[in-house]
Amino acid sequence: MKIRKIGVIILIAFTIRLSLSCCDCPATNTYQYTFDSIKIFHIDNSGQTPAIVDSGIIPKEAYGLQIECSLGQLAFYKCADFASFNTIYAYDCFCPPEIQYVAQDTISEIKIISLNDFDTTHPADSEISEYFKVLTSNTYITIQQYLDYPETIYYEKPDQEVIAIYLMQPPIITGEHQFLVEIDLAGGTMLTSTSTLISLE
Repeated sequence: MKIRKIGVIILIAFTIRLSLSCCDCPATNTYQYTFDSIKIFHIDNSGQTPAIVDSGIIPKEAYGLQIECSLGQLAFYKCADFASFNTIYAYDCFCPPEIQYVAQDTISEIKIISLNDFDTTHPADSEISEYFKVLTSNTYITIQQYLDYPETIYYEKPDQEVIAIYLMQPPIITGEHQFLVEIDLAGGTMLTSTSTLISLE
């Protein structure tokens, strides 16, 4: 009997806490953005911090590419009703952001093509994507691992998405190099950009 009374008291206390901590969350508006172009820049990672350079000489062991994906048109996608949140989040009043931005077409493939002879097995116009890794959260991951990540959701209107990729296997052939980057979007669009000439020594 005593245990039953304790159980009733706990249930009453929980009910009171639930009623006091209910949320009245507003609807969340979702917008879709599109990628309309890309630009690529050389990264010199030989110093204390990576530097963006347009020309000159970069140590071949410290080379990277920065891909800047410009975000184009924004379109209203849907309005999600989170009225049910006021009975779900009993302990903490947590509401999702009122506005969020998601990609209309996610990136499905990233290719890096060397326009010069890279090594004995990769002459000019060969794909060398396998030689690069993406830097994310201070960790290097393969391009495929990066593509397998959940799509980025922004809570403020984005201007661009930046991808930093670093060359893990430097070229055997030193001298001037130039790279072509191709990005395929899930909707079938391909975005391309060609780097300026850079010397890798």
